[in-house]
Amino acid sequence: LDQLPVHYLTTTPPEVVKLHMKFVEKARREEVTIEIFERPEISATEVTVCAPDRPGLLSEILGVFYAHDLS
Repeated sequence: LDQLPVHYLTTTPPEVVKLHMKFVEKARREEVTIEIFERPEISATEVTVCAPDRPGLLSEILGVFYAHDLS
């Protein structure tokens, strides 16, 4: 927790932080987690991807969104 930004810790509900910590544990075991959460109040969908990091990973993820014309 000491490595997380203060903004995240002060704006994210504790149950969500706990869920995200489980995602991190899975990533440490080389597992990928993708969570999709609808946010109708702002006409948006929140996507959380948790995976072992590697160079270019974020670009690849964003490329998938771009290829499917998602913004």
